[in-house]
Amino acid sequence: MKLSKAVEILLGQKAKLKTENLRQDTWKTQTASYIEGFFGEKSNEYTFIERFEFYSKTFDSMSASYDTDYHIKQNTRTASDFIDNCVDTLKTKGLYRAPKQNFIAQLSETAIWAIVGLGIPGLLSVGFFFGNLFSDKQNIELRQENRNVRDSLHVLRFSRKSTGSTPGSRTRKIDSSSKTDK
Repeated sequence: MKLSKAVEILLGQKAKLKTENLRQDTWKTQTASYIEGFFGEKSNEYTFIERFEFYSKTFDSMSASYDTDYHIKQNTRTASDFIDNCVDTLKTKGLYRAPKQNFIAQLSETAIWAIVGLGIPGLLSVGFFFGNLFSDKQNIELRQENRNVRDSLHVLRFSRKSTGSTPGSRTRKIDSSSKTDK
């Protein structure tokens, strides 16, 4: 709802003060409903209109009519001033918007503790499992790499033994050939 519409509704309620039978609580009930929507249930304005009475209900029949009319006139002025104050407050502060709750605020305390109690150990277990899985994979890959290196070294040793060369003899041949070239 827009602010202008809220102000229009409150001014309409103020106009009803002059025409309605205020011995019934219909004006108060309707106004309280509007005030609750415009200002919120916990506002001072709503508390005021909820407790507001146009007259005190007495059982003394002799003074009841005079007292009731007097109180209605007095409290009609109070209600009119109250509506004016509400309009001023609306123009200054704007309409009340209920705060939105996030996901965690909507959960009960028991649910939060259950999530924490089960979620954290569950996440740790999953992390431990995947950590072991990947470290095992790396260990297996390292073992295969070590085997390949050992096999290539074995092949290299075998080929040297079959040709009768040693690592030092090859370097000597290279060194001796480089000396003869000079």
